[in-house]
Amino acid sequence: MKCRCSSFIVSLALGGVCGTALDISGRFDRLVAKAGKSNLGKGLATEILLCCIGALSIVGPVIAAVKGDHTMLFTNATLDFVTSMVFGASFGWGMLVVAPVLFCWQGSIYLVAKFLSASFFTDPLVTEISIVGGFLIACSGLVLLKIRDVKTLNFLPSLLIPIIFFIIKDVTGLF
Repeated sequence: MKCRCSSFIVSLALGGVCGTALDISGRFDRLVAKAGKSNLGKGLATEILLCCIGALSIVGPVIAAVKGDHTMLFTNATLDFVTSMVFGASFGWGMLVVAPVLFCWQGSIYLVAKFLSASFFTDPLVTEISIVGGFLIACSGLVLLKIRDVKTLNFLPSLLIPIIFFIIKDVTGLF
């Protein structure tokens, strides 16, 4: 359990540093500013994070690809549909942009999981990615509730750190 907590913290730290260095949040803000002066950008960023970074959004395609069980994927689709309806009512038709992003995101996860097979996507890896995803959703909630202004998008690279760690672990056998 100690290792899991440490790798979660390392994932967030390294991912946050990488995301800040790449200025992902600032780039997204500038892109949205070019599109218009509405709250659409905040709505898009929040819904993309909620729909793409949640545990079901990551684990669902993996389980579907590896085990052929689509239950989590369908459950996630239902939840995302309800969330999209709420965001659409709040931010307008521009929220339709989330659908192709979500399709590409989950489709790519599915294809990678299909390619890498069940032996790579072990329970510890899925758990690590889910923990990082849960942290990003919590940060989005803090931003939505105006409790804290967290540059959540800068933490997106944190999702890659557990994958890179497990690849290095499998190749080298060090950990």
